[in-house]
Amino acid sequence: DSCLRQASIIQANPITAKWHATLHAAVGPTAPWKSIIASITGYTGVEREWYARLTVAMGATFTENLSKRNNLLIANEIGTGAKYEFA
Repeated sequence: DSCLRQASIIQANPITAKWHATLHAAVGPTAPWKSIIASITGYTGVEREWYARLTVAMGATFTENLSKRNNLLIANEIGTGAKYEFA
């Protein structure tokens, strides 16, 4: 968690490095989610930051608050929470 906050994540793990390479290959020079405006509910800490960064890496716009403009909600649990009810 502290490494993520300090932006000092080290890719020493070959599995992590392979995942990053796979994501980069999948995304490539295009932004497949460029029309997506996403928000997250039910995740905290490192998990929440991970999903936020992943959505941006895929080309989406990430918002902390859910509004009528959002067209994607990433939820930890289906059917619970104020954001889910709003969506």
